[in-house]
Amino acid sequence: MGFHKFAPTLDVMGDRGWEPSEVRWNMCIIRLLNRILGMNANRISRQVFEWDITSNGVWARDIHDILVRTGLEDSLFRKEKIEIGVVKDIFFQQTQEKWASDICYKTKLRTYHEIKHVYGLENYVMYNLSKKKYSLCAQLRAGILGLHIETGRYVDTAVEDRLCSLCDLHEVENKMHFVFYCPFYDSIRQNLFKKIDKKFEFLWLEDFEKLKRFFKYETYAFATFLERAWSLRRKAMYS
Repeated sequence: MGFHKFAPTLDVMGDRGWEPSEVRWNMCIIRLLNRILGMNANRISRQVFEWDITSNGVWARDIHDILVRTGLEDSLFRKEKIEIGVVKDIFFQQTQEKWASDICYKTKLRTYHEIKHVYGLENYVMYNLSKKKYSLCAQLRAGILGLHIETGRYVDTAVEDRLCSLCDLHEVENKMHFVFYCPFYDSIRQNLFKKIDKKFEFLWLEDFEKLKRFFKYETYAFATFLERAWSLRRKAMYS
């Protein structure tokens, strides 16, 4: 997937629109409930279920707790089958709301919070990108690309001292500096800007909006820029 062990789970889940494991588990329980409710009353499984409901057993309480979170707890007492599509939509809405709330409190995801507002599959995930291009896109969005703003924290360098060593702007080497401002990458950056400026008045947009449009409308071109820029950076710093 292109991530390393420090990747924020919120980014991994949000860009792929995955259902959390808890939601998948709860959906399996509800499907089992519907199956049992469709059984004949003389089936042993149905009789055990009825006994568990009557005695307020563990399984009955778990089912009740799940349905309370969806507002459908009355269906259990009426012993009505649960509409799977309705429950799935409710769980997805709850997942999106929790994700949107949680990313606000992750400092590593400051930029991600500005460019990603809806829980769901992103364009770059669906594109047939090479492993390297995919990895660079994923790491840039997640705030874990190996720029000085990220690597400096592992050696206790103050944020304001995590400067770019490839230019004379004396700016912190963060993702915005890397993508938009560092003159070291000007030669390959101009081609990308010209390409997208033909579609939008790109140069007048805020940096966050530019990033959003790169990922949405020029996914492959942007991924190519990242690959070439990262290769230049590695050669300059480690050759």
